[in-house]
Amino acid sequence: MAISLHWKPGKELRNLSINLALSLLSVVVCVAALELLVRVFVPPWYPPYAFTADKDIGYTNTPNMNLRWTGGEFDFSARTNALGFRDYPFKKDGRKVVLALGDSFCWGFGVDFEKIYLTILEKSVGTRILKAGVCGYGTLHAEELLKKIGPQIQPDIVMLNFFIGNDFYENTGVRNLTVVDGRFREVPPRTSSFVHKAITMLRGRLRLVEFAISKIKSSPPLFGFVRRLGLAGNDLIGEMDLYTATENPQVTGAYAVTKKIIVKLNRSANSIGAKLVVVLIPTKNQVDPERFENELRRMGLDPAGYDLDRPNRLLKKTLDELGIESLDLLPGFRANRKSKPDVELYFTVDKHWTESGHQLAARLIAKSRLLR
Repeated sequence: MAISLHWKPGKELRNLSINLALSLLSVVVCVAALELLVRVFVPPWYPPYAFTADKDIGYTNTPNMNLRWTGGEFDFSARTNALGFRDYPFKKDGRKVVLALGDSFCWGFGVDFEKIYLTILEKSVGTRILKAGVCGYGTLHAEELLKKIGPQIQPDIVMLNFFIGNDFYENTGVRNLTVVDGRFREVPPRTSSFVHKAITMLRGRLRLVEFAISKIKSSPPLFGFVRRLGLAGNDLIGEMDLYTATENPQVTGAYAVTKKIIVKLNRSANSIGAKLVVVLIPTKNQVDPERFENELRRMGLDPAGYDLDRPNRLLKKTLDELGIESLDLLPGFRANRKSKPDVELYFTVDKHWTESGHQLAARLIAKSRLLR
């Protein structure tokens, strides 16, 4: 009995190629559609030209701008002065001068100027507080900014507002940002992993990637999943990493770098006759430990392996060793959360303070006499 086989490799290969091409085209079309939806319904969190490139720091606020910030839970306007700060024009008037350095908390993201804790604090303590916060800054940037404007301002006090959630990460210099044509551009260091470089390239070109990353970073379950897949890369430090009982090498390195930067910042402040003080700004997770522990359990993680107070405790110890006065806002925020559970100190989705959060921060700092 004869068996006849009719196998045509050319035809099979051609069909396979067509199927792969169609699959690839489908993926491209889906990504393009999602990218279009994100661009239409989720605009960038900052308006174009809100920031300008700076050769020393990477970027700064654009001076003399009046812009509207929209997106998600926000819709507010912000005006900058000639120095590029979200403040009225600076001029010494005989009052003690406090130069407040920090990130988006210090800048007052999400609230009107009169509602920012520094604006409230200025009226409360009777000192002139120059509100020099810039969104995305870490202590690394604050030290460079102080060197740049400190001699001109000649402050009596330099007030570093340190956000526990991402300032340790910002201080590693992994996110190297500049501004091109009014938009942020990121240039990863040469030592970055391939994964980090690839993600950086994609987030600079696709709003979809930036949107996905923002959601992952704000969600412990999602970040934990990405970390387990190995897609976060060794360069990245998530908020969750700061709370683990077993400290990973990246966090250890971030603590060490942060200490060195604070030493330099203190030296720069002293060189112009100013005293450095530090305010520790807690994260939303730290302020509501019960909610955080419930989220850990949903992730299948044991809350006993996490210590929400750890980063604050270690930073406070460093500051005490250096002889730098500081105030940790965490105890006061937790107490307020416990006594007034209906008062939301942070926005529902976003990590920044509501008007109530700013009011509480101003009261705690004024009560501490840190700026005396």
